[in-house]
Amino acid sequence: MSRLKDVLLVVLLVVVSSIPRMAGLGRFTSVDEPFWLRQSANFYYALGQRQFENTIYEYHPAVTTMWIVTAGLLVYFPEYRALGQGYLKPGKFDLFLPEHGKDPLQLLTVSRAIQVAGVVILMLVACFLIWRLLDKRAAFFSAALISISPFFLGHSRLLNHEALLGLFVLISMLGLLVYLYTDRRLSVLIVSAVSAALAQLTKSSGIVLFPMVILCLLVSVLQSRHRKWRQNAWAATKTFGLWVAALAVSYVLFWPGMWVAPGTMLSDVYGNALSYAFQGARLSVLPGLEPTGFPLEGVGAGLKVYLSDLAWRSSPVTWVGLVVGLVVAVAYFRRHSDQTYRLIAAYAIILAAAFVLLFAVQQGPKPPHYILTSFIALDLLAGIGISRGLDFLGRRWPGLARPWINWSVLGMVIAIQFASSVGFYPYYITYYNPLLEALQPGIQNPVLDGTGYGAGLDQAAAYLSHKSGADQITVMSANGYGCFSYYFLGHTVPMNNLVLSDPQIVSILRGSKYAVVDYYNQQRNGLAADLQGIAPEKTIWMNGVDFLHIYRASDLLARVDGGTP
Repeated sequence: MSRLKDVLLVVLLVVVSSIPRMAGLGRFTSVDEPFWLRQSANFYYALGQRQFENTIYEYHPAVTTMWIVTAGLLVYFPEYRALGQGYLKPGKFDLFLPEHGKDPLQLLTVSRAIQVAGVVILMLVACFLIWRLLDKRAAFFSAALISISPFFLGHSRLLNHEALLGLFVLISMLGLLVYLYTDRRLSVLIVSAVSAALAQLTKSSGIVLFPMVILCLLVSVLQSRHRKWRQNAWAATKTFGLWVAALAVSYVLFWPGMWVAPGTMLSDVYGNALSYAFQGARLSVLPGLEPTGFPLEGVGAGLKVYLSDLAWRSSPVTWVGLVVGLVVAVAYFRRHSDQTYRLIAAYAIILAAAFVLLFAVQQGPKPPHYILTSFIALDLLAGIGISRGLDFLGRRWPGLARPWINWSVLGMVIAIQFASSVGFYPYYITYYNPLLEALQPGIQNPVLDGTGYGAGLDQAAAYLSHKSGADQITVMSANGYGCFSYYFLGHTVPMNNLVLSDPQIVSILRGSKYAVVDYYNQQRNGLAADLQGIAPEKTIWMNGVDFLHIYRASDLLARVDGGTP
């Protein structure tokens, strides 16, 4: 009976993790995904030509994402690698696919489905590791809470490196803790190391794991009472050596570029990553890396940005769970039997803080998804905190310790978390905490700052596609590449902002029938003055924000030509 219950829990976690991710998987496209479709297609082409030195395209290095799209191509368009088209540049890729009867949006949807399957598997691995460290209830609940946390849910169904990075980092940390405190099998340590390698292959910011691993080993040395200090230190050193060796082997194994040009791959990845962190640009733009000139003035502003993001984009359930988790950790401080819980809680906080600090320091843009790992770490603490909080209450009021009561409470919490997420379908990534907005009346939530990831442009495309002769219409659209063009029947000309004083923009506008404007972004950047008094044909709202405007080109050109629209 116990085994049957365990199987049911696993099935339930798969269902909870899969359904909200698979639903409407092709509904909208985020701004970076068309770029990674093309880069991944070039990666796949390089594999087919055995030109492994051409399997690097960005310093991220996003190798895991490119393998996912490669799998998507093997399913949807396997012959792509042998058609002799070479390495395609922007524009040509989206023309090449239709010429061969293939749709970029369909490739994107297939690739997303493969990634979602991978995310669900990774969630099961994380659940199993938490199970080994604590218990099945805490494992299931914290894994489910992470899985349906709105901001993570949104990114984990897009071709976005941060979701994979966060899960690989989480599994690596949990695997090491299992090895140190529960199960000394070499296979567990290898799981941790391979996950760390995959984190590095996903994004170079996974390097945060190295100091985390060293910290975990140092703490284990200080805690051990079975051997002398030198023996403990030597054992920890051997563990670290094995971990690094398994990581290095995995890193080389999963990246074909490392087979033929390891020096080039590593210098491009970490050289550009360091240049971007210190100077806000790649080495190709700023070839002289000068860390000594790195300004620290912006660190405080960066911290403010990311702390605000954590507050706005975390759900009320996470807030409550964090408070409960910290209270329980303090209450159990002297209980030796719960030292594993305290360690997980402490490392989760340190991991969350490490990613916030890392990206607060770097000089480039500071989009919130850069710290998605911090959201995952805090949701882990919230999940195990609420589960342990029920134990805490059960010790004081034994009537509350009945299993059915505990599971009922956890089920209600999961339902609340799920409801808070699905209310933002399909744009889960635009989630904002309604309590924070209620506590700050008159302050507009900041979750659409920047580009809004392309949310809502599919609606604009659907609206214009219903126009008579839509397939003959040219539309100029903000973030038009992919986010709009994949859904529009006619011709799309991408733009950033609509500036009516720009002759190039006006020239394109004269050849278009409509313009789709990221009005919210134009307002933030002080570029909306030219549009005042011009009524849009259609307005698309997002989270109560006047977000996208669809203008007739003739109305805009009347303003340019001195007339009245």
